[in-house]
Amino acid sequence: MTHIVFGGVTIGCIGEETSVTFIRDSNFDGKIDDNNIIRITEDTRQINCARKCKNDDTCVGFYIDPALHRCQEQNMTSNITDVRSSPGWLYYYKNITKPEGSTCPFNDGGWSETSLLPDGLNYKFITSNQVNFNSTDAFDFCLFLGGTLPIIYTKEKMDFYLANIFTCPDVQGYSFWIDGTNFNAASNYFASDAFKTDAGVVIPQTSDLWASGRPNSPDTQHCVRSSDGFDYMFDDAHCDNINNQMLCEKQV
Repeated sequence: MTHIVFGGVTIGCIGEETSVTFIRDSNFDGKIDDNNIIRITEDTRQINCARKCKNDDTCVGFYIDPALHRCQEQNMTSNITDVRSSPGWLYYYKNITKPEGSTCPFNDGGWSETSLLPDGLNYKFITSNQVNFNSTDAFDFCLFLGGTLPIIYTKEKMDFYLANIFTCPDVQGYSFWIDGTNFNAASNYFASDAFKTDAGVVIPQTSDLWASGRPNSPDTQHCVRSSDGFDYMFDDAHCDNINNQMLCEKQV
């Protein structure tokens, strides 16, 4: 089980054999350690840096500067006396503990353990491995279970969603419906604000949410899915497509 923690707040739970926690240390805000570097890669997302560090036993933490698109993994814990000032950098250190049990949502009959979003809202997830759903059936079934399709229109919520979903082994190979259509934008399906949640909130067409080049056929593909073919970023899809799974969330 992997907990991804940013700013001291757990935003994700991923079922695996150990619990790996990444916690931001604000004492190192605007600082960088030029020593004990494993690798420097281009990335703007904390969750991606955390995954790389988690999968490397020599990695004890990482620095990230989203503006510079830089992720710097370290093989020794940084000391405040050994760093230099460098605005924009943030530091996360790794903590490993024993798991209490899997919190992957792919449990077909029970909700996952609670995951906390930085805005203070708690979420649980559930899905099914037995039936493929078109978008309407998935939407209705989530309501029946007391939840909704995932409602995602911010980078913060997307990072939270990916942390819960992306590396759970049982969800690999599936795509999931997201709460969103452009049915009410008949005058211009291609408009930047065409896709909206059921409650009418615009789903921005940004790279924080959508796969590269998507949406690509919004005049015929009116629904939104989280596609395994695009690292679970958003893709526009035919609403009657039954090759997607149901995934529900609920606030608790």
